[in-house]
Amino acid sequence: LENYRRFFFQDPLTPKVMSNSLVYVLGAIAPSVLLPLGLAVLLNSGLRGIPFFRSLYFLPIVTSGVAAATVFKWIYAKQFGPLKAVDGLDLDIEQGEFFAFLGPNAAGKTTTIKLLTGLLRPTSGSCYRRFSRSSRR
Repeated sequence: LENYRRFFFQDPLTPKVMSNSLVYVLGAIAPSVLLPLGLAVLLNSGLRGIPFFRSLYFLPIVTSGVAAATVFKWIYAKQFGPLKAVDGLDLDIEQGEFFAFLGPNAAGKTTTIKLLTGLLRPTSGSCYRRFSRSSRR
């Protein structure tokens, strides 16, 4: 309790600290609570044109996700983007050999394996898989 008594009655900075805190509460905290509350009440009222303003309000939130998805789909498309996942790859792995795909992210390793296993179709070119009967189990 001694600290509080000293702060409130003896410290010369107390009026400045209290006024700064009051300015912060009234200038930053109150508008950040009251403005969204007023906007929510307005959007829930029965005024004309509310669906338009709701759409306008949520447009930045929705647009960023759609834009990011579109850009990633465009970049990582097998054929349409500037980055081709697999381009001009020739592999010849003989029976009894082991093969490993090593490389950086987005180098086309997963896409190549999906093409070889038939999970993806190539957008151009061809993909041949030859398995002998002894290699299948």
